[in-house]
Amino acid sequence: MLDRAQAEDYVRRYDGVSADVLSDGSRLLGERAFWCSLVDGNVDGELVEALFGDEDSPALYELMQESGQWPVLRLSPGYAVIIWFGYDDEGGEDHVVLTGDGRCVSVAAREGHGYGPGLSWREAERLVEWGMLGTKEQRLLLMLTALGDVDAHQALGPRVVEALLSVAVPGCDPAVAGEAARQLLESDVRWSTQDDGALVCDEKYSPRSTGKPGLVEITKVLATPVSLQIHEVVRSAAGRVTAIVRCLAGPVHLHASFTTEHGAVELESIMLYQDVPVTELDPVRSATVVLTGDGAARIVAGVIVVGANP
Repeated sequence: MLDRAQAEDYVRRYDGVSADVLSDGSRLLGERAFWCSLVDGNVDGELVEALFGDEDSPALYELMQESGQWPVLRLSPGYAVIIWFGYDDEGGEDHVVLTGDGRCVSVAAREGHGYGPGLSWREAERLVEWGMLGTKEQRLLLMLTALGDVDAHQALGPRVVEALLSVAVPGCDPAVAGEAARQLLESDVRWSTQDDGALVCDEKYSPRSTGKPGLVEITKVLATPVSLQIHEVVRSAAGRVTAIVRCLAGPVHLHASFTTEHGAVELESIMLYQDVPVTELDPVRSATVVLTGDGAARIVAGVIVVGANP
């Protein structure tokens, strides 16, 4: 889920919509009709039928709309997919980057006036490997409607085939999944890095094309994530935990944000042995840290938290 600031920032673009409309959408991962809905409209109709049989994705979306809730699927500390609904049959999937300061930046959307792409294949691959929601196969499928990259099919084709077969009807022909993967990944969009470090694409209507706002910030959020392994919990209280940790991927900077299954936490302090305060922790090194936030009280020894630097 999103924290309160992120939720309020997201719904601000919709008149009269409360942040309370957003809800945990992880239950959708177990619905074959949901995966059918992500593929439907992006590949030939006969392929959809061969992959998912008689699954009724419109019926699932009708139930979601009637619930009055907008499901949120948070793949990582910095990335989420939000399924929103408007009047009549209006609605779609919105891919947002969470910048760490409470903002939700939309980078791709599938709707009547959709836009994108919002992800290069390398960014998608990192989210697959380091994301926290569901399985790697499920995370890959969730990102396909935001992915657009001329090199995507060569880089990710076999993995998309495996992912499709993991959610398709039993006994689905791999050749069907192969053709569906080809159509899903087909793109002529190219990505390049600007002098300021921003990764941009050559699709002028994408929020990530040259000249659009926030490009450097978005690139940083989608870069290689950081992670800590909790070695020992020293003290724990509501919303605050002091722990001895080891940096697995980094460096981890002060105020890095992490997502746990029980809520988000922020790195408030880093103290090396002999009580030396520092502002970042390099890979392999250990330190005593303080983590604060909704998920802090449930952190225990052995847990690995994955996040993003501010």
